[in-house]
Amino acid sequence: MHEYKTRTDRWHRHQDFYELVIICSGHARNENKVSSTMVQAGNVFLLPTGSVHRYREIHQFWHYNLLFDPALLTPNLPMLKQLPGYRMLFQMPPTTPETACSQLLSVDEGVLAHLIAQLEQMRSELALRAPGWQAVAYFSFLYFLAYLLRNCTPRSLRPDATIQKIGKIIRMIEEDSRKPYTLEKLAREVHMSVSSFRHHFTAVTGLSPGNFLIKLRIKKALLLLCSPASISRVAEQVGFQDSNYFARQFRNQTGMTPSEFQKKYRETPAILHTVMDTL
Repeated sequence: MHEYKTRTDRWHRHQDFYELVIICSGHARNENKVSSTMVQAGNVFLLPTGSVHRYREIHQFWHYNLLFDPALLTPNLPMLKQLPGYRMLFQMPPTTPETACSQLLSVDEGVLAHLIAQLEQMRSELALRAPGWQAVAYFSFLYFLAYLLRNCTPRSLRPDATIQKIGKIIRMIEEDSRKPYTLEKLAREVHMSVSSFRHHFTAVTGLSPGNFLIKLRIKKALLLLCSPASISRVAEQVGFQDSNYFARQFRNQTGMTPSEFQKKYRETPAILHTVMDTL
């Protein structure tokens, strides 16, 4: 937890770790060499390795810095990438390493209170170092991150409207990817026009609704292809009625056919995680 006694912070660089900033009170201007942004209570942003910044115009400003090695996320990336906030927080706009920063996200007061409680629990584990503290701290971190990625929103969008509607559609698709979804049906589900729904869905996920659904089906297919199930059966189980179309989409997404993946998986099971990380 950081508080400030001056109006301007020193320039500093983040070496060998990511810094996740959760602002709890007050406001300040987050500044790098090319831009500055006013940040305030409820804002969240991520600074990757190599980034340089400082705070100016500090007023009653305190926040948590959660420092972590991005390699900690690797075993769970396939699941984290499915959460609504993953792309918003971890996919940085194109820039230089020194000026890299995620877009500015927000959480409401209830979510912020829950995040602070989780952060204090992690701080306690790290300080007390009771038996098993490493495992508790690690899984607390994953829970914290998943909760944040479920509940954060772009600062420009209202959390009680657009984001929640898109989140509802994502959950609906993930629960049953086999249904024959159409843009019209999905837009009707959240009382939007087709064009507005497509625009907001793409803004939140980074993918069009159609591409999001295809990627989700391919991810589920990868897991099923690790079993003895036939390719046609796997295609049907994840929502592709035509196994030839499934094979084409699988190759477009992974660079190999379903049968080639099955063969490689039998030889090297670790290929599952390698392919998942590319989706």
